[in-house]
Amino acid sequence: MSQETKLQPADNLTPEEFLLETMSTLSPEIKKIIDILLGKLGRANKKIEILQKQLDLAIGKAPIAKNFNPHTTHGMTGTRIYKNWANIKSRCFNSNDNDYPRYGGRGITIYPAWINDFQAFYDYVSTLENYHKPSYTLDRINNDGNYEPGNLK
Repeated sequence: MSQETKLQPADNLTPEEFLLETMSTLSPEIKKIIDILLGKLGRANKKIEILQKQLDLAIGKAPIAKNFNPHTTHGMTGTRIYKNWANIKSRCFNSNDNDYPRYGGRGITIYPAWINDFQAFYDYVSTLENYHKPSYTLDRINNDGNYEPGNLK
């Protein structure tokens, strides 16, 4: 009959202290595996958080900031992302825009919640992978699809 040893935290140790005490008894190989797994878990949790925000935005459940005033500017006019948003709207809705035939003229449009709300657009786009890199460009995943959650990278 084999006897299993179960690790139990001592009553006077916090979970963090117990983990540190337990880790000190493990081989370097096991510690490395645990570090790798914890790193992957952290990245997975971040991806889940981003996906939840994207889903909330997609179904119109985006949280409204405290002290929200729809007539207050966001202070981002002139930034690259604001110019992207304005150019997207122009390509999709302004028949005088040189690019209109390739966008609005083909039926490409922008997610309704973003048309008149730059902040909603920014809140979504800023969660995209690589957004904060200087070389980032906003592209549609499906070139025939709209500018909408799930179709931007």
